[in-house]
Formats: sequence, structure tokens, C-alpha cells
Amino acid sequence: MKPGPASIDDRAEAWSVLADLFLDTSFDEADRDRMAAQLRALPFSVNELDEMLRREVAPAFAGNLFSMAGEWTGWPPESAAEIVLRAKRPRIGRNLRNGVKAAYGMSMVAGEWRRISARI
Repeated sequence: MKPGPASIDDRAEAWSVLADLFLDTSFDEADRDRMAAQLRALPFSVNELDEMLRREVAPAFAGNLFSMAGEWTGWPPESAAEIVLRAKRPRIGRNLRNGVKAAYGMSMVAGEWRRISARI
């Protein structure tokens, strides 16, 4: 973990890596090691990353798991930031819908997140 306060660029990096959990693909040990190393290099604790995953990333990206043509390659930090920030804007109905998708999506990625977070 890097010392000092986190910037929006650090958050965007974390969002990008965490969003990979919602790709329409499977993970192997090398993927888990890579993701853990990327997250370890950021100025966030595992608890902070877990909160970020549940409150910011899952609501924005869980829908990818339910898409017939879901994303397979990931999102660069700039795109991840745009998607997360758009999903956080309040809109009637969207917050409830995103919350339901996020809860179900988290249940689908919880095992992978446990394996990755244990390596951070």
C-alpha cells in the first residue's frame, strides 16, 4: 500500500481492477495474483477496497454479469470512473435497481473476491 491520501486517479485504478470481478469470464491463479498486486499498490486497506466494491463498483458493474453480450476485456480506469460516477448520480428507480443488481452480483463474485483479498 502506498502512503498518503488517495486521489481520484487511485480510486479509478481500484474501480477498474475491482470491476474485473464482473467480467463475463473465469479467473485463474495468475489473474488473482495480478489483481491482488494491482490493488496492493494502491493506498487503500482491504476493508476500504471491500466497501468500494460493495458500494461503488457492484452497483455500477453487476449488470454486466446479466448481459447476453457482457464485457469480457475490462474497463480502463477512465471508463471505470465514468461508469461508477454515473451510477452514483441519484435518479428515481435507478438506485433501487442498482442496489438489487449489486446485491445479486456480489453474491456471484464473493468467492473470487475472498480469494483475491486474501492476497492483498
